[in-house]
Amino acid sequence: MTSLDPHLDIPASALADRSRMLIVAALMDGRAYTAKELAYRAGISPQTASFHLQRLSDAGLILCHPQGRHRYYRLAGEDVAAAIETMMTIAPREHLKRQPMRAGCEIAFARSCYDHLAGALGVALAERMSDMGAVLSHGRDFALTPRGLHLARDIGLDPDGLARPGRPMIRHCLDWTERRFHFAGSLGKGLLGHFLAENWLRRGDGTRALAVTAKGQQLFKTVFEIDTDALAGESAARREAG
Repeated sequence: MTSLDPHLDIPASALADRSRMLIVAALMDGRAYTAKELAYRAGISPQTASFHLQRLSDAGLILCHPQGRHRYYRLAGEDVAAAIETMMTIAPREHLKRQPMRAGCEIAFARSCYDHLAGALGVALAERMSDMGAVLSHGRDFALTPRGLHLARDIGLDPDGLARPGRPMIRHCLDWTERRFHFAGSLGKGLLGHFLAENWLRRGDGTRALAVTAKGQQLFKTVFEIDTDALAGESAARREAG
């Protein structure tokens, strides 16, 4: 290895532990948690969690934010989340068949992937916006078209307020369960934040799963022509078929 080669062994070694992987998976919902909360999610003691959190921090995978008497941990950024989601697509999936059908269907249908929408609903939204001519491809990244700008404003998003230096407006993120792409980037973050704030979606407890509200069912159908009930049924049928 030369000095110019990427040190992939550092993040790979940090993730090569079941407890650390569970901690990282818990942080994939985009929120920050204390060591005690992450210890509970990983099924380990707070003392053991502190060791693992330090290892993940040293590898550059997570960040620590002290606040008062507490220390909160979150993923280091969108690139880390995208890498984890992509790794999930090549990981063994047999354990999913042993999970309760409802829980497995909920996480496959709609979930947060760091700060944007994933699952069958996230993929359907990305594909529908592409079909509507709301986005234009620029290699890996995409831009909002005039129709996309109009659509964003129609649902209450200010496209100018979404722009972030160094972050693309739209980026493809390979979906773990669907094996197709959903939208990340500034627009992906803005859409998920809007859907949660405006009660189109609501978070589950202790999980990345997102539930569509009655308001969301109506608006996804009216604005994006996505029948969430039918989509949830199709997602469940694919999971049952294996």
